[in-house]
Amino acid sequence: MVKIIQVILSIAVLSFSIDCKTLPSGEPQSDLNSQNTIPNPTEDEILPPPVDGEKVLDENGEEIQNSKLQPVFFQLASKDSLEYFRVILSANQYLVRQIRGSKFIRRIPDPGADDLTREEIHGYDLVNLEDEGILYITLNSNTGSIEVINFDRRVPRINDIAKIIQNDLTRWKFKHESSEEKPIITKLKVFYQIHLSKTLTREEIKEKYFKKKK
Repeated sequence: MVKIIQVILSIAVLSFSIDCKTLPSGEPQSDLNSQNTIPNPTEDEILPPPVDGEKVLDENGEEIQNSKLQPVFFQLASKDSLEYFRVILSANQYLVRQIRGSKFIRRIPDPGADDLTREEIHGYDLVNLEDEGILYITLNSNTGSIEVINFDRRVPRINDIAKIIQNDLTRWKFKHESSEEKPIITKLKVFYQIHLSKTLTREEIKEKYFKKKK
């Protein structure tokens, strides 16, 4: 019961925090309301890739074009040489963009696990809130599997959400392209943008946590 109250209070307090970016109440979130594929852009809508000369891959491992139709978080040029992936996470979407290094490393698609992470985030839809987190990953130099995951500079304000995205990365698997059968890329960062929408009442939050404890 104490855990439930702590979660509800922490989210309620954050709704008034000036340190987090909030989404205005009632603002339509057309780009966050479904898993549907973003339409193909016209020539006027195409933008340069976030990293010059690099391909952009989506959550299915398919090459796509950067464009004005993409969420702004995906459009921006990369300023960190270790930024390989961007993720937009909400109750309705799990979108991934790989913005560099696709010649040497690729994320293996895992739509079932993506959906489970979306379901977890839905349990925190008590406020309209946008937050971000950056995770630094170290890969095993022989197997290429994940060895260490740490936060880098930016941590989500809600502790439980920080744990969710950290746990989310533990199930990521990569395909490595190397003639020596050893990974070339062993250090990378994943930038998350998390969106919460005020769709749950406090009673529904309590009910969710009671079900977990049974």
